[in-house]
Amino acid sequence: PGATATIRGFVADPANNDISTNMVYSVSSTYASSDPQAALDWAASLPESRRNPGVQAVLRNWPDKVAAAQAAENLPPGPVREAALQALAKP
Repeated sequence: PGATATIRGFVADPANNDISTNMVYSVSSTYASSDPQAALDWAASLPESRRNPGVQAVLRNWPDKVAAAQAAENLPPGPVREAALQALAKP
């Protein structure tokens, strides 16, 4: 796989305990700029401690804010969806 896919795999691996929120945010943001829906799907599948920061980063960096809001609304009810909606509500 390419370097970005390798980095996404590293961040997604629950065995990697030293992943910072900043790293999750950075990788998620970068992914969102090229393929926001795939980035959201990836972020929503992250280990629990990384999921909310990942989803928030994707939605904040989604190029089309209307599409980001629709994607957040389409997430299943629960803490990830709530965090997503809160991320979009912040300026």
